[in-house]
Amino acid sequence: MNTSLGILRLAKDYGPSALEIAALQALEVKVFSYRALQTFLRAPRPQAPKAPPRIEHENIRGAQYFEVTSC
Repeated sequence: MNTSLGILRLAKDYGPSALEIAALQALEVKVFSYRALQTFLRAPRPQAPKAPPRIEHENIRGAQYFEVTSC
């Protein structure tokens, strides 16, 4: 019961969305404790960088330009 109240307190301190992210991270590594949630909230893991947008322009050569064809 105290653990549940402690987790609810973490939601109040850090916000529900941050707690949700911490809970997902804890589930990924299969750690199910109050202390683990608190650790993920205090020092969140960095997010994976997003892929850069694909740029389409007439002056940019694609991979096809550099393909070597046999003569």
